[in-house]
Amino acid sequence: EQPFLERISALVVAGWLPEAYLIARAESRRAPKSTEGWRARAQLGFTLGHLKDAKQAAKRLRALDPTARLGPGL
Repeated sequence: EQPFLERISALVVAGWLPEAYLIARAESRRAPKSTEGWRARAQLGFTLGHLKDAKQAAKRLRALDPTARLGPGL
């Protein structure tokens, strides 16, 4: 099985954003202390219009890493 970031990157490049978002959500639940899942969930959620979830994911990311940087709107 591919590492999380490789899987997400491949899906995003292929344009399969909804699938990438589902995997990011699963990763944030599987490894709740990992910033990678929360960052991907926030960014993909925002891109797909899941604003409430994206903002919650961004908040969780910043709780884990106060220096985390995200795109505008998050």
